[in-house]
Amino acid sequence: MDERQADQTSEELICNKSSPPFLSKETNVTMSVIENNKTPQLILPKQQAAFDRITAIGRIVLSLDRKQFPLSVRTNILITGESGAGKSHLARAAASELAVPILTVTTSEWMLLGSAGRGATPTWPRIHEFLMQCGNGSGGLILLDELDKICDRTSWTTYLRSEAFNLLDLTVPTNLVDRDGDAISEASIEAAQRVLRTKILVVGAGAFQSIWDESNRPTLGFLPEERRVVSPDLGDLFRRLPRELLARFGSNLIVLPPLVESDYYLMLDVFADRMSEFWKPRFSKLGRERIPEAARLKLGPRFFEELVLEMVLTERQEITNFHKDDRDQSVPANAGIDSEQEY
Repeated sequence: MDERQADQTSEELICNKSSPPFLSKETNVTMSVIENNKTPQLILPKQQAAFDRITAIGRIVLSLDRKQFPLSVRTNILITGESGAGKSHLARAAASELAVPILTVTTSEWMLLGSAGRGATPTWPRIHEFLMQCGNGSGGLILLDELDKICDRTSWTTYLRSEAFNLLDLTVPTNLVDRDGDAISEASIEAAQRVLRTKILVVGAGAFQSIWDESNRPTLGFLPEERRVVSPDLGDLFRRLPRELLARFGSNLIVLPPLVESDYYLMLDVFADRMSEFWKPRFSKLGRERIPEAARLKLGPRFFEELVLEMVLTERQEITNFHKDDRDQSVPANAGIDSEQEY
Protein backbone atom coordinates (compact mmCIF):
# COMPACT_ATOMS: atom_id res chain seq x y z
CA MET A 1 0.00 0.00 0.00
CA ASP A 2 1.55 3.32 -1.04
CA GLU A 3 1.39 6.48 1.10
CA ARG A 4 -1.52 8.01 -0.84
CA GLN A 5 -3.62 4.86 -0.42
CA ALA A 6 -2.70 4.70 3.26
CA ASP A 7 -3.87 8.30 3.75
CA GLN A 8 -7.16 7.55 2.00
CA THR A 9 -7.75 4.38 3.99
CA SER A 10 -7.00 6.19 7.25
CA GLU A 11 -9.44 8.98 6.43
CA GLU A 12 -12.16 6.46 5.52
CA LEU A 13 -11.67 4.59 8.79
CA ILE A 14 -11.93 7.81 10.77
CA CYS A 15 -14.96 9.13 8.90
CA ASN A 16 -16.86 5.88 9.38
CA LYS A 17 -16.85 6.40 13.14
CA SER A 18 -19.69 8.37 14.73
CA SER A 19 -18.59 11.75 15.97
CA PRO A 20 -18.49 12.03 19.79
CA PRO A 21 -20.15 14.89 21.68
CA PHE A 22 -17.33 17.30 22.35
CA LEU A 23 -16.91 19.45 25.43
CA SER A 24 -18.46 22.87 25.07
CA LYS A 25 -17.81 25.96 27.14
CA GLU A 26 -21.55 26.36 27.64
CA THR A 27 -22.43 22.88 28.90
CA ASN A 28 -19.10 21.77 30.40
CA VAL A 29 -19.92 18.15 29.57
CA THR A 30 -17.32 15.89 28.00
CA MET A 31 -17.69 12.59 26.18
CA SER A 32 -19.91 10.52 28.46
CA VAL A 33 -17.98 7.32 27.81
CA ILE A 34 -14.78 8.96 28.98
CA GLU A 35 -15.53 11.67 31.49
CA ASN A 36 -18.68 13.49 32.55
CA ASN A 37 -17.40 16.52 34.41
CA LYS A 38 -20.08 19.11 35.16
CA THR A 39 -18.06 20.91 37.82
CA PRO A 40 -17.39 24.57 36.86
CA GLN A 41 -13.71 25.04 36.04
CA LEU A 42 -11.71 27.44 38.19
CA ILE A 43 -8.11 28.54 37.69
CA LEU A 44 -6.41 30.13 40.69
CA PRO A 45 -4.06 33.09 40.11
CA LYS A 46 -1.09 30.92 41.08
CA GLN A 47 -2.12 28.40 38.38
CA GLN A 48 -2.81 30.90 35.58
CA ALA A 49 0.67 30.85 34.01
CA ALA A 50 0.64 27.03 33.89
CA PHE A 51 -2.86 27.02 32.42
CA ASP A 52 -1.89 29.54 29.74
CA ARG A 53 1.16 27.47 28.81
CA ILE A 54 -0.86 24.26 28.47
CA THR A 55 -3.61 25.82 26.38
CA ALA A 56 -1.08 27.62 24.16
CA ILE A 57 0.69 24.34 23.38
CA GLY A 58 -2.69 22.67 22.95
CA ARG A 59 -3.74 25.17 20.29
CA ILE A 60 -0.50 24.51 18.44
CA VAL A 61 -1.11 20.75 18.56
CA LEU A 62 -4.66 21.14 17.24
CA SER A 63 -3.89 23.57 14.43
CA LEU A 64 -0.28 23.20 13.30
CA ASP A 65 0.49 21.92 9.82
CA ARG A 66 3.48 19.75 10.66
CA LYS A 67 4.38 19.16 7.03
CA GLN A 68 6.02 22.60 7.08
CA PHE A 69 8.86 21.35 9.26
CA PRO A 70 11.58 18.74 8.69
CA LEU A 71 11.56 17.88 12.42
CA SER A 72 8.90 16.54 14.74
CA VAL A 73 7.47 19.07 17.19
CA ARG A 74 7.84 18.05 20.84
CA THR A 75 4.56 18.96 22.56
CA ASN A 76 4.24 16.56 25.52
CA ILE A 77 3.73 18.42 28.82
CA LEU A 78 4.63 17.17 32.30
CA ILE A 79 2.81 18.70 35.30
CA THR A 80 4.35 18.09 38.70
CA GLY A 81 3.13 19.10 42.12
CA GLU A 82 2.29 17.73 45.52
CA SER A 83 -0.80 15.60 45.96
CA GLY A 84 -3.87 17.82 45.81
CA ALA A 85 -2.13 20.64 43.92
CA GLY A 86 -4.69 20.40 41.10
CA LYS A 87 -2.72 18.63 38.36
CA SER A 88 -5.60 16.62 36.87
CA HIS A 89 -7.97 19.55 37.50
CA LEU A 90 -5.72 21.77 35.39
CA ALA A 91 -5.65 19.23 32.56
CA ARG A 92 -9.46 18.98 32.56
CA ALA A 93 -9.73 22.76 32.58
CA ALA A 94 -7.38 22.94 29.59
CA ALA A 95 -9.49 20.42 27.67
CA SER A 96 -12.54 22.54 28.47
CA GLU A 97 -10.84 25.69 27.20
CA LEU A 98 -9.71 23.90 24.03
CA ALA A 99 -13.19 22.42 23.56
CA VAL A 100 -11.90 18.87 23.09
CA PRO A 101 -12.65 15.59 24.88
CA ILE A 102 -10.25 14.24 27.48
CA LEU A 103 -9.22 10.67 28.25
CA THR A 104 -7.64 10.13 31.65
CA VAL A 105 -5.32 7.13 31.91
CA THR A 106 -3.95 6.33 35.37
CA THR A 107 -0.74 4.31 35.50
CA SER A 108 -1.78 2.53 38.72
CA GLU A 109 -4.81 1.16 36.84
CA TRP A 110 -3.02 0.49 33.54
CA MET A 111 -3.81 -2.95 32.12
CA LEU A 112 -0.99 -4.41 30.07
CA LEU A 113 -1.46 -5.93 26.65
CA GLY A 114 -2.20 -9.63 26.95
CA SER A 115 -4.14 -9.24 30.22
CA ALA A 116 -7.61 -9.46 28.59
CA GLY A 117 -7.85 -13.14 29.43
CA ARG A 118 -8.03 -12.26 33.10
CA GLY A 119 -11.33 -10.46 32.69
CA ALA A 120 -9.91 -6.98 32.14
CA THR A 121 -9.63 -4.80 29.05
CA PRO A 122 -6.06 -3.68 28.29
CA THR A 123 -5.48 0.05 28.29
CA TRP A 124 -4.11 0.48 24.77
CA PRO A 125 -7.29 -0.69 22.95
CA ARG A 126 -9.21 1.93 24.98
CA ILE A 127 -6.72 4.57 23.84
CA HIS A 128 -7.14 3.34 20.26
CA GLU A 129 -10.95 3.79 20.49
CA PHE A 130 -10.48 7.31 21.83
CA LEU A 131 -8.10 8.21 19.01
CA MET A 132 -10.49 6.96 16.35
CA GLN A 133 -13.32 9.01 17.88
CA CYS A 134 -11.14 12.13 18.06
CA GLY A 135 -10.27 11.76 14.39
CA ASN A 136 -13.73 13.06 13.52
CA GLY A 137 -13.39 16.32 15.39
CA SER A 138 -10.81 18.91 16.31
CA GLY A 139 -8.67 16.54 18.38
CA GLY A 140 -8.39 15.60 22.03
CA LEU A 141 -6.29 15.54 25.20
CA ILE A 142 -4.90 12.44 26.91
CA LEU A 143 -3.91 12.79 30.57
CA LEU A 144 -1.38 10.19 31.72
CA ASP A 145 -1.81 10.50 35.47
CA GLU A 146 0.33 9.24 38.37
CA LEU A 147 3.32 9.11 36.06
CA ASP A 148 5.66 8.94 39.04
CA LYS A 149 4.40 5.39 39.74
CA ILE A 150 6.29 4.01 36.71
CA CYS A 151 9.67 5.05 38.08
CA ASP A 152 9.89 2.08 40.47
CA ARG A 153 12.16 -0.70 39.29
CA THR A 154 9.97 -3.81 39.30
CA SER A 155 9.17 -6.40 36.64
CA TRP A 156 5.63 -5.02 36.30
CA THR A 157 6.72 -1.39 35.91
CA THR A 158 9.26 -2.45 33.29
CA TYR A 159 6.42 -3.61 31.03
CA LEU A 160 4.28 -0.65 32.09
CA ARG A 161 7.01 1.84 31.15
CA SER A 162 7.30 0.26 27.73
CA GLU A 163 3.58 0.73 27.00
CA ALA A 164 3.34 4.18 28.62
CA PHE A 165 6.42 5.38 26.75
CA ASN A 166 4.76 4.26 23.51
CA LEU A 167 2.05 6.81 24.27
CA LEU A 168 4.59 9.52 25.08
CA ASP A 169 6.47 8.64 21.88
CA LEU A 170 3.18 9.00 19.96
CA THR A 171 3.38 5.40 18.76
CA VAL A 172 0.40 3.03 18.70
CA PRO A 173 1.40 -0.62 19.28
CA THR A 174 0.70 -2.96 16.37
CA ASN A 175 -0.49 -6.00 18.32
CA LEU A 176 -3.88 -4.69 19.46
CA VAL A 177 -7.17 -6.55 19.78
CA ASP A 178 -10.61 -5.03 20.29
CA ARG A 179 -13.03 -5.70 23.16
CA ASP A 180 -14.32 -8.80 21.36
CA GLY A 181 -10.84 -10.24 21.08
CA ASP A 182 -10.51 -9.63 17.34
CA ALA A 183 -7.25 -8.23 15.96
CA ILE A 184 -7.39 -4.55 15.06
CA SER A 185 -6.39 -4.05 11.45
CA GLU A 186 -3.11 -2.48 10.42
CA ALA A 187 -4.96 0.26 8.58
CA SER A 188 -6.95 1.14 11.70
CA ILE A 189 -3.78 1.31 13.79
CA GLU A 190 -2.18 3.58 11.19
CA ALA A 191 -5.22 5.85 11.26
CA ALA A 192 -5.11 6.03 15.07
CA GLN A 193 -1.41 6.82 15.04
CA ARG A 194 -1.98 9.61 12.52
CA VAL A 195 -4.50 11.16 14.91
CA LEU A 196 -2.16 10.71 17.89
CA ARG A 197 0.64 12.53 16.09
CA THR A 198 -1.41 15.38 14.69
CA LYS A 199 -4.49 15.97 16.84
CA ILE A 200 -3.73 14.90 20.42
CA LEU A 201 -2.11 16.79 23.27
CA VAL A 202 -0.51 14.35 25.72
CA VAL A 203 -0.18 15.64 29.29
CA GLY A 204 1.67 13.71 31.97
CA ALA A 205 1.09 14.35 35.67
CA GLY A 206 2.82 13.08 38.78
CA ALA A 207 3.59 14.13 42.34
CA PHE A 208 7.21 12.90 42.44
CA GLN A 209 6.91 13.41 46.17
CA SER A 210 10.56 12.65 46.94
CA ILE A 211 11.61 15.78 45.03
CA TRP A 212 9.25 17.91 47.12
CA ASP A 213 10.47 16.27 50.33
CA GLU A 214 14.07 17.00 49.32
CA SER A 215 13.22 20.67 48.74
CA ASN A 216 11.49 20.95 52.12
CA ARG A 217 13.80 19.16 54.54
CA PRO A 218 13.20 20.46 58.09
CA THR A 219 16.04 22.44 59.60
CA LEU A 220 17.70 21.22 62.78
CA GLY A 221 16.93 23.03 66.00
CA PHE A 222 15.11 22.78 69.28
CA LEU A 223 12.34 25.14 68.23
CA PRO A 224 11.76 24.60 64.53
CA GLU A 225 9.50 27.22 63.01
CA GLU A 226 6.61 26.41 60.71
CA ARG A 227 7.88 26.92 57.18
CA ARG A 228 6.18 27.73 53.92
CA VAL A 229 6.31 24.82 51.49
CA VAL A 230 9.00 25.47 48.88
CA SER A 231 8.34 24.31 45.32
CA PRO A 232 11.26 22.61 43.56
CA ASP A 233 12.60 24.56 40.59
CA LEU A 234 13.23 23.26 37.09
CA GLY A 235 16.85 22.55 38.02
CA ASP A 236 15.66 20.20 40.78
CA LEU A 237 13.43 18.38 38.29
CA PHE A 238 16.19 18.03 35.70
CA ARG A 239 18.51 16.60 38.35
CA ARG A 240 16.04 14.21 39.98
CA LEU A 241 13.64 13.00 37.29
CA PRO A 242 14.64 9.84 35.37
CA ARG A 243 16.54 10.70 32.20
CA GLU A 244 14.32 8.47 30.04
CA LEU A 245 11.29 10.40 31.27
CA LEU A 246 12.83 13.82 30.72
CA ALA A 247 13.72 12.83 27.16
CA ARG A 248 10.00 12.55 26.38
CA PHE A 249 9.05 16.00 27.72
CA GLY A 250 12.06 18.18 27.02
CA SER A 251 11.64 21.59 28.62
CA ASN A 252 7.83 21.38 28.81
CA LEU A 253 7.88 20.93 32.59
CA ILE A 254 5.35 22.70 34.81
CA VAL A 255 5.62 22.91 38.60
CA LEU A 256 2.35 23.62 40.40
CA PRO A 257 2.63 25.27 43.81
CA PRO A 258 0.71 23.48 46.60
CA LEU A 259 -2.76 24.68 47.58
CA VAL A 260 -3.05 26.38 50.97
CA GLU A 261 -6.13 26.89 53.09
CA SER A 262 -6.85 30.35 51.67
CA ASP A 263 -6.97 28.81 48.17
CA TYR A 264 -9.72 26.44 49.29
CA TYR A 265 -11.80 29.34 50.67
CA LEU A 266 -11.36 31.23 47.39
CA MET A 267 -12.56 28.22 45.38
CA LEU A 268 -15.45 27.72 47.80
CA ASP A 269 -16.70 31.27 47.27
CA VAL A 270 -16.43 31.01 43.47
CA PHE A 271 -18.28 27.68 43.31
CA ALA A 272 -20.93 28.88 45.77
CA ASP A 273 -21.64 31.97 43.65
CA ARG A 274 -22.44 29.68 40.71
CA MET A 275 -25.08 27.77 42.68
CA SER A 276 -28.76 28.46 43.15
CA GLU A 277 -29.96 30.50 46.11
CA PHE A 278 -31.19 27.29 47.75
CA TRP A 279 -27.85 25.47 47.68
CA LYS A 280 -25.47 28.41 48.05
CA PRO A 281 -25.71 28.90 51.85
CA ARG A 282 -25.67 25.15 52.48
CA PHE A 283 -22.57 24.66 50.32
CA SER A 284 -20.77 27.59 51.95
CA LYS A 285 -21.59 26.47 55.49
CA LEU A 286 -20.53 22.85 54.96
CA GLY A 287 -17.43 23.90 53.04
CA ARG A 288 -16.20 26.24 55.77
CA GLU A 289 -16.63 23.44 58.29
CA ARG A 290 -14.62 20.96 56.20
CA ILE A 291 -11.92 23.10 54.55
CA PRO A 292 -9.34 23.06 57.39
CA GLU A 293 -9.28 19.27 57.31
CA ALA A 294 -9.30 19.18 53.48
CA ALA A 295 -6.29 21.52 53.36
CA ARG A 296 -4.44 19.47 55.96
CA LEU A 297 -5.05 16.25 54.01
CA LYS A 298 -4.22 17.95 50.67
CA LEU A 299 -7.43 16.75 49.04
CA GLY A 300 -7.23 19.28 46.22
CA PRO A 301 -10.03 20.56 43.94
CA ARG A 302 -11.83 17.21 43.99
CA PHE A 303 -12.73 17.97 47.58
CA PHE A 304 -15.47 20.25 46.26
CA GLU A 305 -16.97 17.48 44.11
CA GLU A 306 -17.18 15.31 47.22
CA LEU A 307 -18.58 18.27 49.15
CA VAL A 308 -21.49 18.59 46.71
CA LEU A 309 -22.44 14.96 47.26
CA GLU A 310 -22.16 15.29 51.03
CA MET A 311 -24.32 18.42 50.95
CA VAL A 312 -27.09 16.73 48.95
CA LEU A 313 -26.99 13.61 51.15
CA THR A 314 -27.24 15.76 54.28
CA GLU A 315 -30.18 17.73 52.88
CA ARG A 316 -32.09 14.61 51.88
CA GLN A 317 -31.44 12.98 55.23
CA GLU A 318 -32.85 16.05 56.98
CA ILE A 319 -35.96 15.87 54.79
CA THR A 320 -36.35 12.15 55.55
CA ASN A 321 -36.00 12.76 59.29
CA PHE A 322 -38.54 15.62 59.09
CA HIS A 323 -41.15 13.41 57.44
CA LYS A 324 -40.42 10.60 59.88
CA ASP A 325 -40.93 12.91 62.87
CA ASP A 326 -44.12 14.24 61.28
CA ARG A 327 -45.50 10.70 60.89
CA ASP A 328 -44.55 9.78 64.44
CA GLN A 329 -46.42 12.81 65.84
CA SER A 330 -49.55 12.00 63.85
CA VAL A 331 -49.85 8.48 65.35
CA PRO A 332 -51.25 8.17 68.94
CA ALA A 333 -48.84 6.74 71.45
CA ASN A 334 -51.07 3.68 72.10
CA ALA A 335 -51.95 3.08 68.44
CA GLY A 336 -52.02 -0.59 67.56
CA ILE A 337 -52.19 -1.70 71.21
CA ASP A 338 -55.31 -3.41 72.54
CA SER A 339 -56.18 -1.70 75.80
CA GLU A 340 -57.85 -4.86 77.09
CA GLN A 341 -54.90 -7.10 76.23
CA GLU A 342 -53.44 -8.74 79.31
CA TYR A 343 -49.73 -9.34 79.73
